[in-house]
Amino acid sequence: MFTLENAGWSQGDLLLPLIIVGVGMGLSSAPVQTAALQAARHEEAGRAAGLYSTMRYLGSISCSAGIAAVLGATGSVPEFRLLFVLLVGAASAAVLASTRLPARLVAGAAPAVGGGEALAQGRTR
Repeated sequence: MFTLENAGWSQGDLLLPLIIVGVGMGLSSAPVQTAALQAARHEEAGRAAGLYSTMRYLGSISCSAGIAAVLGATGSVPEFRLLFVLLVGAASAAVLASTRLPARLVAGAAPAVGGGEALAQGRTR
């Protein structure tokens, strides 16, 4: 894997961090997508799902390109530190931006997913 021999790391050293990241991503993906769909009106659920998926892939590709640009061909320790600072900054900016979102993006819209209580009581959207 990459240049682990030069860094003094074994593949086993990466196992626990990769498991933690994988579990975290797995646990957060479904609630984030559900929240994105609930913010849209029922008739716009398909577009909201497509937009969410497109933005997720675009973010992944952009981040991969950014990592490659920062690390370059060598990937020395100062470059890893710079990358870490940039990623922490981006995560902090995302958290700050999320605190500024309104409680309900579409006022008065019925959720696109969920709403089982209303349907069980015979009400429609």
